[in-house]
Amino acid sequence: MGQANCCCGSREALAEAEAVLSADVRLSRGRKRSERRLLLLQEELVIAKLLPAAAQAPGQAGSGCSRRLFGQPLAALCGEDATLPQPIQELLAVLQREGPATEGIFRRAASGTSLRQLREALDRGAEVELGSQPALLLAVLLKDFLRSIPDKLLGSHLYEEWTAALEKSSREEKVEELKAVAHKLPAANLVLLKRLLCLLRHIGHNAATSRMSCSNLAICVGPNLLSPPEEDLLPLEAMLEVTQKVKVLVEFLLENAGEIFGEETAGLSPPAAEESPAPAERCREEPKVPDEAGGDALVQSGTAEDDPW
Repeated sequence: MGQANCCCGSREALAEAEAVLSADVRLSRGRKRSERRLLLLQEELVIAKLLPAAAQAPGQAGSGCSRRLFGQPLAALCGEDATLPQPIQELLAVLQREGPATEGIFRRAASGTSLRQLREALDRGAEVELGSQPALLLAVLLKDFLRSIPDKLLGSHLYEEWTAALEKSSREEKVEELKAVAHKLPAANLVLLKRLLCLLRHIGHNAATSRMSCSNLAICVGPNLLSPPEEDLLPLEAMLEVTQKVKVLVEFLLENAGEIFGEETAGLSPPAAEESPAPAERCREEPKVPDEAGGDALVQSGTAEDDPW
């Protein structure tokens, strides 16, 4: 079949090459996943990183986006005014409404076929009624979108600064350092981050029905928000340490969203008083979620029944 090489050339050169056969695949190494494109170029099999989505598809009319939705920098999707794409706004709104009452939201898996079809429809710009979709599927779709953002929502280039901020001795110092790092994010990233934190806090404050505390949500959503540069080259032990650091960071952001991002973040679409087991400013005092045996359940992702992402 010919020689198997890793494509190290320019994207332009790859785009100009005439492929006999092309297929997008997901590669796995332990718990790490990455997307690649397999191209059969005459006698040569090339494994290449996917081309930017903007170069792969024309504009979208139905979804309100000018290009494909997944795999692009938020700044390219949102424009100069940092307005989130209409499908993402609708997705967040539906999850804000349905998420608190959905048990295991962001932890439980959804149909892989349904996810792929929904993602492809949004990337084509098809009209999709997200409000009619299961909340569990929409939660997995949101994680898929977050995971596809180049450089991640929190910015892989800021990984060291995020984690260094958490090493400060006092809570007040941590808050101030995290404020400074957040201000380095692109405007569109900051807008989506605030909306996402509001959504997760809302779900965490309704742990009695969602069975997802803010700590659980940080475990399940955090890995999609931040990773170090060149994460694919890290050994397993280092990745486990990264996962723990990101979990702690996201949980701290949830607990202190008002102080770090402004009171409007903590106050956007807050849960009703009778639904919230903790004050709106705090997420850490969520009641522990009992498991069926009467103990405290430790929510983990990556099991056979749960979403591995």
